[in-house]
Amino acid sequence: MLLSDRAFRLHLAAICWTARHGTACVIPSKGISQLFPVRQARKAADELVAASLWATRIDGDFLITHDAFSVDRDPEYGPGQRERIYSRDGHRCGRCGATDDLTLDHIHPRSRAGGDSDENLATLCRSCNSAKGARI
Repeated sequence: MLLSDRAFRLHLAAICWTARHGTACVIPSKGISQLFPVRQARKAADELVAASLWATRIDGDFLITHDAFSVDRDPEYGPGQRERIYSRDGHRCGRCGATDDLTLDHIHPRSRAGGDSDENLATLCRSCNSAKGARI
């Protein structure tokens, strides 16, 4: 497939950006403007949507649809580990206190060599976990 140099560079930069920020395959509009000057970024992003490499905008953000760099967001944990962490943390999000839609968060992110030990895991709701991204 033929892409302009600008679109190709944006696509590669987006792969790196998603890995660094732990956002799986979603690029927020502010992330795109950090990668390229806004006018060039929007044109390149539109070209990637037209090439079916990115999905259309979702609330101003772009969704990258290529499976080659999707991140496993539900890793296999040891037997009983998920319930053990939830129980330790009182079945509540450690940031907002929510009790619904709980996930395990890596305190030191996997993308930064964090492991799956109990000491490196905490309970967060999906919203807080997504907002945290790959930050420590």
